[in-house]
Amino acid sequence: MMTSIISLFLSIVLAIFPFLNVISPHKSIISSMKTVTVDDSGSDIILLDEDGAEVDESIFYDEAEDSDVSENPLPSAYDSRDYGIITDAKAQGNTGCCWAFAAVSAAETSMIKKNLAPADINYSEAHLVWFGLRSLSANRSDPTYGDGIFSEYPYSDGGNWLRSVFAFARWSGPQLEDNAPFYGFPQLMGNYDEKERYSSYAHLQNSRYIPSDDRDGIKQAIIDHGSITVSYYHNNMFLQSDSENGSRYYQKSTTSSNHTAVIIGWDDNYSKDNFSKDPDSDGAWLVKNSWGADWGDNGFFWLSYCDASLNYFVSFDMESADNYENNNQYDGFGYKGWGYLTGYTEMSAANIFNVKKCDESVRAVSFHTVQQNVNYTVEIYTDLESGGSPTDGTLSAHETGFLKYRGYYTIPLSAPVTVAKGSSYAAVITFDVPEGSNACIPIEYPDGFDGAHVRSYHGEEGVSYITSNRDFDLWEDTAAEGLNNVCIKTFSDNLGLRLKETSDLKSRDNYFGAFEIGTDISPLVSEFKNRNVFYQDGCIVLKDDEGNITDTFYPAFYGDLDGDGDCDNDDLKIEFDISIGEIQPNAMQKLSGNLTGGRRITPDDYFELYGRLKQVQKNE
Repeated sequence: MMTSIISLFLSIVLAIFPFLNVISPHKSIISSMKTVTVDDSGSDIILLDEDGAEVDESIFYDEAEDSDVSENPLPSAYDSRDYGIITDAKAQGNTGCCWAFAAVSAAETSMIKKNLAPADINYSEAHLVWFGLRSLSANRSDPTYGDGIFSEYPYSDGGNWLRSVFAFARWSGPQLEDNAPFYGFPQLMGNYDEKERYSSYAHLQNSRYIPSDDRDGIKQAIIDHGSITVSYYHNNMFLQSDSENGSRYYQKSTTSSNHTAVIIGWDDNYSKDNFSKDPDSDGAWLVKNSWGADWGDNGFFWLSYCDASLNYFVSFDMESADNYENNNQYDGFGYKGWGYLTGYTEMSAANIFNVKKCDESVRAVSFHTVQQNVNYTVEIYTDLESGGSPTDGTLSAHETGFLKYRGYYTIPLSAPVTVAKGSSYAAVITFDVPEGSNACIPIEYPDGFDGAHVRSYHGEEGVSYITSNRDFDLWEDTAAEGLNNVCIKTFSDNLGLRLKETSDLKSRDNYFGAFEIGTDISPLVSEFKNRNVFYQDGCIVLKDDEGNITDTFYPAFYGDLDGDGDCDNDDLKIEFDISIGEIQPNAMQKLSGNLTGGRRITPDDYFELYGRLKQVQKNE
């Protein structure tokens, strides 16, 4: 009887107020959602609805707010090469790897511009392609196990900016070129050891997708990051080249793309008369290609603003690889699509993470947004109840902001959140979009063919959740509904001591502090308050009840980066190479080389060490 009354009441409400968004109590949020999946098997990205019909992507993307350039007018011409931040043009050879060359080039430029890498930094395209298109991890303990694709011919298949973003966000690269050289012939590359999957000398922080009609936004991104990637249709019949006007390209008949390159500058006054078929207006982008320095103008060319195929303007904002210790993640291959409820401008998603090895300090959260003009809320809930929802705990962090462009974003927390070993915490993201839009949740979805490969996904229940309008009493488990994981990551540092089994006292790779050279660390043993802790050969040693060594803790001494017990020019050289990103520091070097107390080793630490050595030499 009560059910009939409720149903009658809902019928009356809907009849009187048809504009209200009401989900039937007999129908879940997930089953009420409409879905869009991504076919990114080629250079162009196609959206498909539940029935497999192509969807016009513009219905999800409100026009982005105007670029704020009023206080800093953009120049009419710009060339990042003038600032020494553009690496030389490389050659992709007989491969379909232009997408990887573009992403790697943009990553190199971002690191150089931030003074986090030397001007001749050279990252590996071969590594990105291999672990981007063979993204299925063989390690069952990997949280991303079961996610991704397995390409039989990764160097021939081609790709796009999404593949690059998914790989870099997973910390699969960028690797150094010397460690995985690109040869230009598919049969000479690949078959890398699985332990190289997460080798990275820089970490992707943000990647923005800028609409092709937002020319000022594209220019500002080039100034901010040094370069951005672009896709367009290339056919040599439209390429012109001469000594007077250089190499330039324009075509107006094809709107799809088949090639990706890197924009490093522009010239608003580049004459349309330079092209054999006049564009509608002057202006061209300065582009770095991946066909070697013998092609075009030392590998570069001009691409008309009016080319009909220009699309996928994407920035790559990189950071040093030592910015965070842990990438806590479940999505190994990003999103396959997104879900939304018609008429709902707010949706929330959450991932629950278990802290297993040691206490952690959670410092940032990352996620994808597939819309523009998104207000977001990031929250961290700690001390979750066992078997409870993502918000059944203590609200320990709350961040809000606005995202003008769709893309991938990392949001640092105002203050780190400490979570204890053995506990669980949740990262909750709320998307709030303008009226008239539908808030979209990027999600993995079930396995399926993407147009070129079978995408595989795996998600355990009790991990990923969604809800609508911040209804934190109505969280629904996405894996239980067959959708696997939502795409949210957290980044953390380890706290406290981490035990690693070892039987060799000489394997001193677990460091517990940095001290001035000459410090006697033997009194520190008493601080451990454990009868199985010993001071032996300058090292803190832990033993089990049978007397077996279970761990060693080795002190680091400020300035002694090579571990030989003193501080000299050899240490200064190592400090310099670390400060410019040439090499990655090990655990000892992170402590001994950090002389200024910052988050990472920088040129300031190098000059501090230089000053100390000069003072020592003066005293001698």
